[in-house]
Amino acid sequence: MDHYLVIDGLNRMIKKVIIYSFLVFSSSGIQVFAGDNGWIRETIEFTINTNFKEALRIVSEKIAANSNDYRAHFYLAATLNSKMTHFESLDGADQFNNAIDKTLHLVEEELDNSKDLTDSQKAELLFYKGSAYGYRAFFQGNNGNFMAAVSNGIKSIGALNQTLEIDSTLYGAYLGIGVYKYWRYSRLKFISWLPFVPDDREEGIAMIKKAIASDSLSRYMAMHQLVYILLDYGRYEEAKHFAKKIVEKYPDSQFMWWANAHAYFKSENFSEAKASYLKLSSLIMKDKDRNISHLLKCKYKLALVYKELHDFKACKKQCESILEISEKIELTNNDEDLITLTTELSDDCNSRLQEL
Repeated sequence: MDHYLVIDGLNRMIKKVIIYSFLVFSSSGIQVFAGDNGWIRETIEFTINTNFKEALRIVSEKIAANSNDYRAHFYLAATLNSKMTHFESLDGADQFNNAIDKTLHLVEEELDNSKDLTDSQKAELLFYKGSAYGYRAFFQGNNGNFMAAVSNGIKSIGALNQTLEIDSTLYGAYLGIGVYKYWRYSRLKFISWLPFVPDDREEGIAMIKKAIASDSLSRYMAMHQLVYILLDYGRYEEAKHFAKKIVEKYPDSQFMWWANAHAYFKSENFSEAKASYLKLSSLIMKDKDRNISHLLKCKYKLALVYKELHDFKACKKQCESILEISEKIELTNNDEDLITLTTELSDDCNSRLQEL
């Protein structure tokens, strides 16, 4: 099997780690509203750095203090979604769905009294409504309920568009809509001749950059997503520019280092990719609650990097490490596929070493 023909398949596996950038931060990047006293920012910072325990502690305390605070229920759902995605597990699914239900109920209740709301208050409510539907769409799509995901995705984008019609300064909404516009065409371009699939990729990128230009908390979430978009679009140098910025801001974030490493790998800058995957591997190893599947994937990508650098001994060493770890854990289906690829890569390295 040609390992480079299956990179896209491996990236689809890794996408479970990183694709929630569209949703984990409100489906569109988090907008921190006045008067939050920093608790939202703290929750997001802990989530970005995979400290889910502390993030959940903060939102649980907010709910205990005021059970009618839709923001607290929303960030409970956001954190649970991030945790489930990170660990590739449905543990917490019921609590997540309940939190989304509660968020939407409280938001709709407030919107029903919209005659008493200022434009700013109404825009904020619509932002959370769109973001909650976005999370639900992501969760449903990730678990095979595609029709429901499409329906809720449409509701999400509709509410985010309404948000900007009322208040154009809620920059997180630009990110959500921009991401949607880009990937909608990129993933459906095989039917691009149809009139209902316009090529909005440039407009989508421009909207994401508008979120980046703002000084909101959505700025670095926008950069994170833009890295993957620019790589998909073939704009590698620009992608690497943002890949560098996100790890400068979040040097201990596994999520950010996945994007950084992927940018260098995709652009065939293998020396930099090696350094990035080594850093990512060290972060995963230091994480007491590590997802071992992430470590296997990281080591496999590192092995591929070593092969490109013609360091076949180092490539083989990474393969041996993967196979050794795999014997001690219960493998998922994706892990089993990775082990097959690793075995083939190890055999290839052995052949290369014998030729030297």
